[in-house]
Amino acid sequence: MVERFRVVRLDDRYLQNEELLREFGSFLRESRQEGEALIVVHGGFAEVFQHYNKAEQKRETDSHFTMISDRNIPFFTMVLAGEVNKRLVRYWQQEGLSCLGLCGCDFNLLRSNFLNYQHLGRIGGPPRVNVDAFQQLAATGGVLVVAPVCAAPDGNMLFLDPDSTAHSIATALRSDSLMFVIEEPGLCVNGESLQKVTRTEVEGWMEQHFAGTHFVPILQTTLAALNDDVTSVMLGNPESLSKGEATIVSR
Repeated sequence: MVERFRVVRLDDRYLQNEELLREFGSFLRESRQEGEALIVVHGGFAEVFQHYNKAEQKRETDSHFTMISDRNIPFFTMVLAGEVNKRLVRYWQQEGLSCLGLCGCDFNLLRSNFLNYQHLGRIGGPPRVNVDAFQQLAATGGVLVVAPVCAAPDGNMLFLDPDSTAHSIATALRSDSLMFVIEEPGLCVNGESLQKVTRTEVEGWMEQHFAGTHFVPILQTTLAALNDDVTSVMLGNPESLSKGEATIVSR
């Protein structure tokens, strides 16, 4: 049985950048420890809509929420679990990593309920995690690359928030740490790079320094993971993570 898992949430800005993908693949290969299972959760929401625009599909919205309808959830599944997921597997296998591309419905890895069908459509809440299935797949030694779609109670598919998905997997597998791989070397406040900070400090900085930035959902997930007994959350790019200069948020 695999005892140590490292769960990584890969920033969407990496997904269409070959140089960043190869850099991240090299980081995974070089930093992997003996007996450690790696799980990488990716997104790709913006890439879905790039394909929609090319296909002249209509983006459906309700107020400020994005509606994912019964009609277009197959498109989300195709792009996220197909094109994006297999692209990552292909790049990283060229870096010498054995990878297995998956989505939540494979082996019933992830299950979820509708978050708010009336306003959001086929978007699921924090998923339930099939720990036994993850254990069995991790025992193959491959990097598990997980797309954020899963089965819904009605048998159709749901889109999952990738941050929440990574958090749920890390918590269920009792991972000591959750890692957010971003373009920045870590958090920065008033021009100062932050390396070791506490949950309380992050809570104090949320509105004052990070309001309105792409860090907000990352930090919200960070705090939620720490509340769920994940020991630490790391934020950084492959270079800062390799050099020990990334931000580590602990309880």
